[in-house]
Amino acid sequence: MKIFSRFVLPGQIHKTTKPLSALTICLALLVIAAIPQVANAVTYSVCDVGCDFASPEAAVNSVTVVNGDQISVTPATYTLGATMVVDKSITLLGNGSVFDANGLRAIEISGPVNFSLTGVTIRNGQAPAASGGGGLKISLGAIATLVNVSFENNQAEFGGAVHNEGANITLRSVSFLGNEATSGSGGAVLTDLGGLTTLENATVDGNTATDSGGALAILNGGTVNVVESTISNNAALSPVQTASNLDISGTTVSCGPEPLGQTFTADASALSSFEFQV
Repeated sequence: MKIFSRFVLPGQIHKTTKPLSALTICLALLVIAAIPQVANAVTYSVCDVGCDFASPEAAVNSVTVVNGDQISVTPATYTLGATMVVDKSITLLGNGSVFDANGLRAIEISGPVNFSLTGVTIRNGQAPAASGGGGLKISLGAIATLVNVSFENNQAEFGGAVHNEGANITLRSVSFLGNEATSGSGGAVLTDLGGLTTLENATVDGNTATDSGGALAILNGGTVNVVESTISNNAALSPVQTASNLDISGTTVSCGPEPLGQTFTADASALSSFEFQV
C-alpha cells in the first residue's frame, strides 16, 4: 500500500508517494516559521497605577510599542520626565489630558513616520538651546496630524510652540496661546526647510517673537496653509509682514479656490498678525 503525504509551502502544494523523512519535515517547519507574521495593532493604556505604562513618555519611548500601535491616556495632568521621541508610526490619544513638559521639549518626531495625536494640552515646554519647538519639533520628512490639541506657554529660541523642519504637519482644531520665540521668529509656529504646515479651524492668539512672526514664520521654502482660522493679538519686535481684517501690508496672499487653499507665500521671512481671519 502506498502512503500519500503532503505539506504546504507558500503558494505551493507538494505531493509525494514516499514517507517524509524527519529532515524533510524539519526543513518544511523551518521555512514556515521563517514566513513574516503580520502582528495585530495593540492599544496600550497609560495611568498612574494599574495600566500598561505610568506616563505618556514611558509609553511613547518604549520599544514594546511598534508601528501601528495606539496609546490611550487616562485623563489627568502628567508632568513629563523626558521628551517623547516618536520614531515609529503610532497614535496617541490624550483623551483631554494635560502634558506639562516642565521645561523640556514635549514631543520630537523625525524620520519616515506617520504620527497622530488627539485631545491634549501641551504646556510649559522648552526647547534645548539653539533649537526650535518648545512643544513639538517635527523633521526629516515625518508626517503628523494633530486634532484638538492646545499649545500653551511653550518657549524656544525660534518656533516657540512648533518647529516644522522639512516635514508635513496638519493642525486641526488646534490652539496656540501665549507661546514665545525668545530670540528668533515664529512665536507659535516656524515652518522651515521646505516644510508644509496646514492649520484648519485653528486659533493663534497672544503669541510673541523677539525677531519676526509673532504668530507664524516661514523660512527657506516653507509653506503654510491657513483654513477657517483666527490669528489675533500676536506681536513681534520686527513685524516683517502684518495682516489684519482691514489691511494687508508687505505680503503676498494666494487664497486659491474657495473654501480651501489660503496659502501664505512670504515676500519676506515672516507673518506677524494682529487680527486675521480666513
